[in-house]
Amino acid sequence: MVHFFLYDYRFERVWKNPDSDLERLSRYRAVLSPDFSMYLEMAPVMQLYNTFRNRWCGAYWASKGMRVIPTVNWGDESTFDFCFEGIEKGSVVAVSTYMASEHDHRSDQKEWFMAGYNEMLQRIEPEKIICYNMPFPEMQGDIVYVDYERSSWRHMNYERSYKAEGLEAFKIGGQSPPVYDTIVPFIDVQLKGGGSAYGGKWRPNPNKPADQRYVGTPGEIKTTIMPRACLKNKYCTNRW
Repeated sequence: MVHFFLYDYRFERVWKNPDSDLERLSRYRAVLSPDFSMYLEMAPVMQLYNTFRNRWCGAYWASKGMRVIPTVNWGDESTFDFCFEGIEKGSVVAVSTYMASEHDHRSDQKEWFMAGYNEMLQRIEPEKIICYNMPFPEMQGDIVYVDYERSSWRHMNYERSYKAEGLEAFKIGGQSPPVYDTIVPFIDVQLKGGGSAYGGKWRPNPNKPADQRYVGTPGEIKTTIMPRACLKNKYCTNRW
C-alpha cells in the first residue's frame, strides 16, 4: 500500500494533476487518501479545504478502480463538524500519531489527538485502524501498527529502486502471525499530518546561529544581508 504521511509539497501533484500517477498507484493493493495537513493553527477555511482535497482524491481514485483507505485527520473540536464527513461507517481508516507524539523539538499533544480519535470511533466505527507511528496506550479499536522508522521517507535511500521482492523492510502489523502487507511512502512511487506545525513553543536551533533572526517582538523589523557570492550560487552553504 502507499501512504502520504509526509510533507504536503511532496504530494501536491496528486491534487493538481490527479491523472499523473494513476498508472503507478494502481499497481498497489491499496492507496491511502492523501494526508493534507490539518495544523491546529491553520485558518478554518484551510482545514476545510484540506479535508475536501483528501476526500476528493480518494473518491477520484476509487472511481478509477483503486482500493482506497481513507486517511482521517482533524484539528480542534471546531473541525469535528466536517473532518469525519465522506467516510462510510465500518470502513478501514488510517491515522498518524507522529505529529502528536513528543520528538525532536515537538511537545506531546496526546490530549488533542485522543479527543479527535475518540470522536472518530463514535462517528465512523472503523473496522480496523492503520496507525502510522506508535499507537498511544489509550487508543481503542482493532489497530494495525505501522513502524515509522521502517516506512518513513526520512529513512529511505532515494537511489534505490524498490521492487516487490525488496519491500521486506516495509511490512506492517508485526511478524506473528506472518504478515503479507507492506506500506511505503508516496515518494517511492514518484522516484508525508495533524497537531501543531512545530509541536508547541518554537525554539531556535542552537547549532544554527542564523535562526536567531526569527526571534523578536511583534512589529519588529529585522534585515538579513546575504554575501554577494551566495546570491550567485544557489548551493552556497554560508547563506546568512
